Amino acid sequence: MVTFLFTDVEGSTRRWESDAQTMRAALVVHDKVLRTAIEAYDGFLFSHTGDGFVAAFASPMSAVNAAIDAQRELQLPVRMGLATGEAELRDGDYFGTVLNRAARVMAAGHGGQILLAEYMPPGRDGGLGHRVDKSHESCCGAQTKSDATFCPRNQ
Repeated sequence: MVTFLFTDVEGSTRRWESDAQTMRAALVVHDKVLRTAIEAYDGFLFSHTGDGFVAAFASPMSAVNAAIDAQRELQLPVRMGLATGEAELRDGDYFGTVLNRAARVMAAGHGGQILLAEYMPPGRDGGLGHRVDKSHESCCGAQTKSDATFCPRNQ
């Protein structure tokens, strides 16, 4: 079991088109913040998408903590998605449906949100439980049915 974190800067194309120099500088800070948070919780950064990262973690709680720490420091509006499941590591890259789920969960979010896939496998929940408490939804106005959200900037 692996927990995957997907990140993406919301509105990055618009930002690049309106002020490429500012966006370039902002991404340097973005990259440093995310790398630091991922490494602090023993995550493995295995893909960089230009304005986003994909990382793997041994435990869901480590992934959640890395995401929360990063969101608290990021100045750009970054959406994040987390999902846990089976994946195959091949040539330094992961493959499996859990990655598709993490990407879809991330895409449902807005800048500043961390969305979690609702299901965490038994015995591997890192303290999260099978269902994540959705009490944080109201802080961001999240309207997802099958996912929970944390909004560390709004608390």
